[in-house]
Amino acid sequence: MKRYIQLFSALLALQLFFLIAVAQPIDSTLVKYSRDYAQEKAWLHLDKSTYNPGETIWFKAYLLEGFLPATGSKTFYVDWVSDNGEVLYHSVSPLV
Repeated sequence: MKRYIQLFSALLALQLFFLIAVAQPIDSTLVKYSRDYAQEKAWLHLDKSTYNPGETIWFKAYLLEGFLPATGSKTFYVDWVSDNGEVLYHSVSPLV
C-alpha cells in the first residue's frame, strides 16, 4: 500500500510539473499577442444625441489601438441602424 501511495505521489508531482511547464509558453504567447496586436476600438462623436428623419448626421470617428491612434486600419465602416434593427445606410470612409 505504501508503494502505491509513493507511485501516486510521484505521478501527481510529474503531472503538476508538466502543467506548469506547458502553461508558461501559453501565457507568454498571449502576452506577446496582446502587445503586438492590440484590440482596436472605434468611437463615434456625434453632433447631437437624437435626429429627425431627413437630417444630416455629422460625426467624427476615433479609432484607437490601446491608448494610441490605430495605424493598421485604412478604412472605417459604419452601419446606421434603425430602432427595429434594420440597416438604413452603410458608410465607408477612409482613415486619415
